[in-house]
Amino acid sequence: RVRAEDTAVAYRRFLKDNPRSPHVSEAKERIAVLAFERDPSVEALDRFRREHPGSEALPGLLARIESRVFDAARAQASVAGYERFLATFPDGSFTARARGNRAYLAAGGFAGDAASLAAFLQGHPASDYAAEATRSLAVLDGSRAAFGAVALQIEIAPGVGDPERLRAAFVAGAEEDSRRL
Repeated sequence: RVRAEDTAVAYRRFLKDNPRSPHVSEAKERIAVLAFERDPSVEALDRFRREHPGSEALPGLLARIESRVFDAARAQASVAGYERFLATFPDGSFTARARGNRAYLAAGGFAGDAASLAAFLQGHPASDYAAEATRSLAVLDGSRAAFGAVALQIEIAPGVGDPERLRAAFVAGAEEDSRRL
């Protein structure tokens, strides 16, 4: 009768009336599930896990909040946010996306490094940043094909001390930047 009613009040009444029943732990677990359903959050999930480790209800509870927690990590768009998500959902339906997003953010978008972008796309095709990485890679590939040489004209204002040293330092920096592309 209590299972059919399936309310916290009914389960509490059962526990009061039957404190030695073999179904006490089942009733307590069901009360916890109903409490989670009223307020589904990571905190409520953690509390349920502590109180009912190994519960058969856990996969359903995880599924119920996984997308909400993933959306919160996406809104935060930080390595820490994705790490918190992955700690809670190491094998969830959004895990591959979260790992890719974390990798992309941790690498700072790979700063125009074509090889790293290609490796990222290979390893994390489900990432929300895959499209951005693809566009970046296309721009890098296009910029290489668009021109073969670049002329650099450096004008140093009159009166600047040691203009040749300044010119040489600027040229060296520009050459280093162009090699990375």
